[in-house]
Amino acid sequence: MERISIETERLRIGEWMPELAGTLCRLSQNEGNRLFLPDEVFETVDAAQTAIAEWMANRRAGTGMQSCPVFQKGGSCIGHVALCPLEDWGGEAWEIEYHVAEKFRGHNYATEAVRAFLPTITAQLSVKQLRGICPEDNHASRRVLEQCGI
Repeated sequence: MERISIETERLRIGEWMPELAGTLCRLSQNEGNRLFLPDEVFETVDAAQTAIAEWMANRRAGTGMQSCPVFQKGGSCIGHVALCPLEDWGGEAWEIEYHVAEKFRGHNYATEAVRAFLPTITAQLSVKQLRGICPEDNHASRRVLEQCGI
């Protein structure tokens, strides 16, 4: 699978590296993440390392969850963006997922990351159908999906 390296005015989207496990662990700990993405809460750095290793293998193979870290341009990792195959759709549909650290929310980083990520990843995976799924009460995520036309 071709490596991802995307830059926007404020962000850089790249590939996971094992040394980001501590950052991923910390980013996953806030209450919003626990509420809306409970399967992406990493209680330990070892758990985050395991997830990163799986995501790196998925990227190489072009299968499974396709996750990439999101960095502020010239700065640190502030979240991630991903596509996940939806099993109920027989591999035909994928779900967009995204997470931005709490202190970076409210600045349209998630929208910017999703808009930049989708053309590259959907072309790489030949995605036929894209879904955005979020709880009805997650108004911020609903806005991201609407602003991205999903």
